[in-house]
Amino acid sequence: MATRSEEKKQFIVRCARNVFSRMGYTRVTMKDIANEAKISRGGLYLYFTGTADIFSAVLKEDALEDDGVFEMRIRDVTSAGEILRIFLDEQKKELSGKEGTLLRAQLEYALSGEDTGAIREKFEAAVKVLEYLLKLGMQSGEFRRVNPRLHAEHMMYVIEGMKTASGTMHLTEEEIEREFSYLLDDLMTDPVP
Repeated sequence: MATRSEEKKQFIVRCARNVFSRMGYTRVTMKDIANEAKISRGGLYLYFTGTADIFSAVLKEDALEDDGVFEMRIRDVTSAGEILRIFLDEQKKELSGKEGTLLRAQLEYALSGEDTGAIREKFEAAVKVLEYLLKLGMQSGEFRRVNPRLHAEHMMYVIEGMKTASGTMHLTEEEIEREFSYLLDDLMTDPVP
């Protein structure tokens, strides 16, 4: 059972996520987060040292939430290809730039020089999931033979590049769908022409 202090910290993180998703990273102040959480700035500093500290906590909480959603969606799925499609669908949601995503804030955070490794951790976690799925798909014959680690990294570099492009060039839904289809079709044992 979470202590009152842990509950308060989680509440602040949820409020901060709302602020970062609306304003990005660089424009957010401790005052903005304190206002959203309806606490004093001094109260906020009891839990966090600054906006970078809070954003790191937001990223970790977001990753845990994403993992939970992903695990729930794959509970009854047995095909590595279907699980990979679900994983890619989750990535597409973030890329679509719909309100409530942290895409802009993540880009600003990465460029700010304040990232303490949270973005790399999120990237590595996604690579591990993909690597595992690729191994399963190759064992079942769904996917062609690839180096699972290198291919998983390549897929995530493509996805991360698309996130940057989405924030700077505003990718269309068709462009996003085309690239994700290519990532998936490239793995299939019977590729689509």
